Amino acid sequence: MKQIISIQYLRGIAAMMVVVYHLLEVEPSRPYAIPIGPFSMGAFGVDIFFVISGFIMWSIATARPQPPRIFLRRRIIRIVPLYWFITLATAFLSTSGPLLHLPEAEPLIRSLTFIPQWNSDFGHIIAPIVKVGWTIELEMFFYLIFAAVLVLRAELRLMVGVTILVLFSVVGFILGPFQLAPLEMYTDSIILEFAYGMVLGTFYPNLRQLSERSSCYGGMGLLLIIFALVLLPEGGSFLRTRGIVYGIPALMVVSGGLLMEKLLSAYPLPLMKALGDSSYSTYLFHLMILVFTQKTLGTWFAASAPWFALISQTAICGIGGYIVYQAAEKPLTRYLRRWVG
Repeated sequence: MKQIISIQYLRGIAAMMVVVYHLLEVEPSRPYAIPIGPFSMGAFGVDIFFVISGFIMWSIATARPQPPRIFLRRRIIRIVPLYWFITLATAFLSTSGPLLHLPEAEPLIRSLTFIPQWNSDFGHIIAPIVKVGWTIELEMFFYLIFAAVLVLRAELRLMVGVTILVLFSVVGFILGPFQLAPLEMYTDSIILEFAYGMVLGTFYPNLRQLSERSSCYGGMGLLLIIFALVLLPEGGSFLRTRGIVYGIPALMVVSGGLLMEKLLSAYPLPLMKALGDSSYSTYLFHLMILVFTQKTLGTWFAASAPWFALISQTAICGIGGYIVYQAAEKPLTRYLRRWVG
């Protein structure tokens, strides 16, 4: 499948939105003299990721049909190795006291096998050892559903896949919350965003034609993105309605980006392309990078020059993510694809 520039740009933007959100949230002492309110939409980056994921999976399955086992194998090669590395590094390395420590077996096994768990270290939320890994667990759940619908005839896949995701969300809305972590996570309305992406994937050929037909559609795409951002409420949880209040604007943003494809392709931005390529590495490693920079620079840095600290640490996360992408993610993925197929 040919790389879509607008999707790559949006992936990079989404990753950096999450970085800024966690940069202002992660430090308990809150040394930044910057209110997090205006940056709370950084959590919205996750919703953009989920819509993009549904869109990409549907587009790949349409452009290059493959049996479920091949689909899952390629997804595992793409996602799992880097995630296992950061999970093991986080589990065995300590930022206080001795450098190495032995983690508890059950949380580690659950994290490595993508089984959702309640985590008291982060305020009793559902999260693995790597805090942002809850999104990877949802991705893997979606991949299993998507692989299951691949056994169906092509004309049934979209209807069945969307129906399954909607039913899980409805169960959560009516019967939730649940004490069982997997059930609570898999019935969250945020899973609707994968369905939005799948539906958007069916309309992509039409959006591409519109984008190529006239540059005015690029302007319409930009207006659609602006309108979506205006619709965003402050905050990022909204109980069990996040798939609506953040999901619909995320769908609008991705749709707007696709309408801008011709315009963006005509004026390529290498930095944005690099951020998109390395978005997965940046997303997984940015919390570790933030902890390192905050311990190295100290809280005085953020307190005395908050805006400079915010910009510089965001840049460090982007650079660090790109280094991980070039040094580890890219060659490892290439090697495993060649070795496993």
